[in-house]
Amino acid sequence: MRYPLIIIGSILAAGCTSSSTELPLDIEGVPLRREVSSEGITCILEGEYPRVREEESRKNVDSLNEILHEALNDAYVTGFQDCPALYRDMTEPGSSLTETTQFGFRVELNEQNLLSITHFATHYLEGAAHPTNVLHAITLDTPSGEEYDLASLFRSESPYQERITAIVERQMAMDDMEASPEAWTNFDEWVFYFRPGYLVMGNFFNVHALQAMQVAISLEEFTDIAREGGPILRLLEATPST
Repeated sequence: MRYPLIIIGSILAAGCTSSSTELPLDIEGVPLRREVSSEGITCILEGEYPRVREEESRKNVDSLNEILHEALNDAYVTGFQDCPALYRDMTEPGSSLTETTQFGFRVELNEQNLLSITHFATHYLEGAAHPTNVLHAITLDTPSGEEYDLASLFRSESPYQERITAIVERQMAMDDMEASPEAWTNFDEWVFYFRPGYLVMGNFFNVHALQAMQVAISLEEFTDIAREGGPILRLLEATPST
């Protein structure tokens, strides 16, 4: 499944990176399909989730797969059996309704002992004017299995929220993207992931037409507030200056 993605801002081709401590993970897609029906209401869930292939040189493949499986299971599978009950009040007796959720993932970065994956879903409700798109992401330190949140990328008490917000708003203005204040989500709902040379932010809006908007921010913007030894400086140190 292809997720509609619009990344604004200038993204330059990243230079060659130095070899990481460990080789990149070998990621495969595992298909999953679920269907549940009740009283004429049918819910379908289908897509692929990521799994790390077994390698003799890696001792923590099972734990990494457990983390990835839990992230996608929590996002899409948990509570799926109760899906028909959510629409029972919307349907007349004897009528039918179908909701289809398609989900997938994309490996955005797989180097320097870091794995950054986006996973996304599109919900189609029969008769609705537009589908609903949902974006999630997960970034892991592959040797330890540590999952990073946004705050853990930066020094304690650094103004990272203010800087990210200012850059996003500036880029939106440069690209003539306008939205009412009510359309914006809260900062703690924003999603982040890494691409080579960039921290990408998304999930800014709750309006369908703007849900795909994302902003790629050069890692150079954070050299003064990045956590010592954290992912941002690790990636910058591995990338030759241009």
